[in-house]
Amino acid sequence: GVASDCIVSVSQPPYLEVAHTQEAITIQCSFSHVGCPEEQPRSLWFRYGAHQPESLCVDGCTSDAGKFTVKEALAQNQVSLTVNRVTLNDSAIYICGIALPLSKHPGAKRTGEGTVLVVREMKGLHSLLIAVLSLLSIYITVLLGIFVVLSKVSQISL
Repeated sequence: GVASDCIVSVSQPPYLEVAHTQEAITIQCSFSHVGCPEEQPRSLWFRYGAHQPESLCVDGCTSDAGKFTVKEALAQNQVSLTVNRVTLNDSAIYICGIALPLSKHPGAKRTGEGTVLVVREMKGLHSLLIAVLSLLSIYITVLLGIFVVLSKVSQISL
């Protein structure tokens, strides 16, 4: 009947944007389940990049040494995936999945809608710095020109 239906729901942020200079980025995933057997949920992470889908952290990824780190606070209905040593190639759609392995109900396995992670080069800051330095150079050149003209005028008037 309806009372025995196991329903898992998963939510994660739809969009994250970071600079490629950032050391790590963490994607949060929260979940809830109603009408499910009392059991420890399993978390799974996938990403869809430019080439093909890939499963992340099949072995758990609990060590901080790897590219990915998964932290589970299952009692608080929270899991997170940290992408370490962020590069431009880490831009992808990251999907959090929660499964209650003992339940045979189709609703006991659910994925979030995915987090689009965009890793950007900080070209804007670089361009701003070049513009400021260019203006400063022009300013100094104009000042030097004025001093040269003033020194010539003062020599002529002596």
